[in-house]
Formats: sequence, C-alpha cells, structure tokens
Amino acid sequence: MKTTTQRILLHLADGTRAPVDPADVYLLEAEGNETRIRTRAAETPFDVREIGELEEFFAAYGFIRIHRSYVVNPDRIRLIRPRASDGGGIGFLRLRYWSNRCQNRCRIAGCTGGTRRPDLRP
Repeated sequence: MKTTTQRILLHLADGTRAPVDPADVYLLEAEGNETRIRTRAAETPFDVREIGELEEFFAAYGFIRIHRSYVVNPDRIRLIRPRASDGGGIGFLRLRYWSNRCQNRCRIAGCTGGTRRPDLRP
C-alpha cells in the first residue's frame, strides 16, 4: 500500500502555487524578501514569502534553522561547511547532501560512515 506524503504549496512570483514534497528539499535560502527552495532538481524556485514564514511549515518535517538565512533538512544534509566572508560571517554555505540513490547504494554495499561518498553540489 502506498503511503500518502504531505506536500507544501510554494507561492511563486507569478501568483501560481507549486506543490513540493518536503523530503525532496534540502535547503531553504533567504534572498531578500523571497526564499529560494533548493532540491536536487536543476530549477530552484523562489517562494515570495520570507524564510521565517516558510520555516514554520517545514519545521513540522524536521527542518532546522542554522543561520538567519538558512533552514536545512538534516535528513538530506551530510556536511555543512561555512566559508568566511569579508565580514567574518558565513559568506557561502557549502552543503553536501544525501541523495536517495546514494543512501540505497551504500546500504546495499554495506558501506560505513568512513567510506567516501559522492560530493553532490547544488
């Protein structure tokens, strides 16, 4: 029996709504008054709402805020490495995230945490 997954509706700039599965999202990134939704897909949609408003919806799915501009899905993130900016804060957040394919391949092969996994960059 197939389980039903709850989806969240993104509010796009043109007034349309696009459903997204929270399990496919690995990062919410604030850019001004909009929020970029990062998934493994090539296209990264923007939601017209601020990150704080979206954080409330995604928190129910285990997302956590790690910076005022970033909310991550810890089930999809393998490594978070800040890079220093000129101001001493986080200039660019480099993430390595798990894909379902990578998790399944490592589970089948019996890999351990020390085994090098592919570096998948958004």
